[in-house]
Amino acid sequence: MDNSYAPRFDAYAATIPASPSDVLDALEGLTAGAAWDRLERAPHGYGCGARLVDEEGQLGQVWWGGRHTRPHASFQGDASPAAATVLRDCFPDHSMARGDVIAFESAEPGAFDRVQAACLQVAAAQRVRVRTAGDHLLTMEGRTTYYGSPKAVVMVRQYDKAAELRAKLRDPARLALVPPELVRFEMQLRPQGAEAKRAAALASPAELLGSAKWLRTMLQDVAGLQVDPFRARPLWRQSDVEGSYWWMLRQFRHVLRSKLNDAGSAACLGLQLVDDLVLIEQEDSHAKA
Repeated sequence: MDNSYAPRFDAYAATIPASPSDVLDALEGLTAGAAWDRLERAPHGYGCGARLVDEEGQLGQVWWGGRHTRPHASFQGDASPAAATVLRDCFPDHSMARGDVIAFESAEPGAFDRVQAACLQVAAAQRVRVRTAGDHLLTMEGRTTYYGSPKAVVMVRQYDKAAELRAKLRDPARLALVPPELVRFEMQLRPQGAEAKRAAALASPAELLGSAKWLRTMLQDVAGLQVDPFRARPLWRQSDVEGSYWWMLRQFRHVLRSKLNDAGSAACLGLQLVDDLVLIEQEDSHAKA
C-alpha cells in the first residue's frame, strides 16, 4: 500500500484562553466568503454560539459564555486542517479537546478487505473492541469498521469513503472523480488531562497517531507507517488528595464561582478561604477539648 500519504486533521476541537471576539475574528477568514451566523441556542451549557458558513455549508462552530469561562471551537471535515493551523498560530496556549486524523486513504481494489483483515488480527491479539456499521454482507457499500471504544481516548474508523462521497455529491463533474473504491483509515483522539490536551495542541497529525500501541501496530502492519508513541493520557493516577480536590471543584464550582463574584478578585477569595479554613479548624479543636 502507498505510504506516501500525509496524515491530516478531519476534525479539530479546542478550548481557547482568549476572548470570544478574538477567536471569531481569527477564524472568520478561514475560506473566501465565510461569515458567522449566530446560533439561537448554544449546546453543552454555553451561553452563546455561532457557526461559520460559506457557500459550501457549515465549516465549524464556536461557543462561549454560560457555565464556561473560555470559548470552545469545533470544526469538521475539509475545514479542519486550516482551522487547526489558525488556532495553533493565533492561540498557541489552547488545549485540544478532540482531533480526528486521517492516517491514510487507498483506492486500490480490495483495499477495504485487506486493511480490515490485518486490523482484525491486531485487534484480536491486543483485545481491542471491534464494531461494524453499514452493509458488510450484500452491496458492500457504506460499511464502517470501528476499532476501540467510542468512550476511549483513541478510536479508529475504517470506512468506505467512496460510498460517502457518492451519497453526498450532486455535481456530476465531481461525482465522476470519485474512484470505484476508496477506503479511509481515521483516528479519533480525545486526550485526557490538561497536560495531554496542551501537548496534543502542539503535536502534528502524524505524531498524534502514536497515541495507542495497538494503533501503531495496525499502521505498521497495514501501511508500513512507523510512528513514535504519544502520551494522550496522564502519566500516573491522581493521588487521593488530588482526586478529591478536583472532585470538590466539579461538585461546588457554582458555589465557588458565586463566592468569587462576591469577593471581587481571586486574591480576595483565596484569603477568605484560608481564613474560613482556619476558623473551621479552630471550631473543631474547641469541640474536641
